[in-house]
Amino acid sequence: MANSSIPKSISAPTAADIVLILLCALIWASAFTGIKVAVAHFEPIMVAFSRVLIGFVFLFVYVLLQPAFKRQTSWPTGRANWVRLCIIAILYTAVPFSLISWGQQYVSASLTSIIMGSSPLIGFIIAHFATHDEKLNKYKLIALGFGLLGVYLAVDFTNNTDSQSHLWGIVAIFAALVCYSVSGLITRRLTNGSTENISASVLGLGTIFLIPALFISGQYPNDIMNSDSVGIWALIYLGLFPTGLAYLIRFHLILKIGFTAFLTSIFFIPIFGVFLSAFLLGEPLTLKIFFALSILVASLFISRLGNRKN
Repeated sequence: MANSSIPKSISAPTAADIVLILLCALIWASAFTGIKVAVAHFEPIMVAFSRVLIGFVFLFVYVLLQPAFKRQTSWPTGRANWVRLCIIAILYTAVPFSLISWGQQYVSASLTSIIMGSSPLIGFIIAHFATHDEKLNKYKLIALGFGLLGVYLAVDFTNNTDSQSHLWGIVAIFAALVCYSVSGLITRRLTNGSTENISASVLGLGTIFLIPALFISGQYPNDIMNSDSVGIWALIYLGLFPTGLAYLIRFHLILKIGFTAFLTSIFFIPIFGVFLSAFLLGEPLTLKIFFALSILVASLFISRLGNRKN
């Protein structure tokens, strides 16, 4: 990521960009496993606040060290940009992180990754009403139908002791998807600032916005140092990798190759997520999961055909 400033126009993905896309997908897929571990030890808003704070510290130190490597970075300027950054911070950190953390108390990590893998389909609906040149077409409608079918097949209500909580957990994760999609569209409207500084700004603002929620909800631990070390390490991992490092990669790619091209990373999130959940958490790899995963991946490829037709 040699050039950290916002490019005047997007470019075609290079081999290095494709590697970053795959790395970002793998890191994000691992987040659902980390969250599942963290919410077993801490309250949802505490998990969201901790990962945003740790991610901000990581990126802020990263920005401060750039002059030592003879690289110049710049903070965003202008009221309009900072208003956009505040909205992005709310829609891409404070709200969705809290929703996913809460939802994963009742939803498995593998199902979460499958639901999150459908985010481009949610983006189609939003883009249809929010833009003039990204309308739904027959390919996108087919992709949307396949995607919803894949998610439906992945949901198993029969083995849940509290099916109502399970359902609301799924709703919370879908609501987080809407937040992510809207924030991605707003990111392309930023006009200046280095990607490192933009990422740090979003996480810093997200930390500020989560402080009132943390204290109002009373979800902060009274003695975190005596908490289970597994939970603490899960928070540290979530802050450093799925939040700090992934944010850096995400903003770099969106501003360099565009939001639509970046969505390619979503193709791999459910694939990585399902296998990581099985390997690290022992969640079952059922035939139903594989079938749902296949349908979802097929829908994403159909959606790419729909984008090309547009």
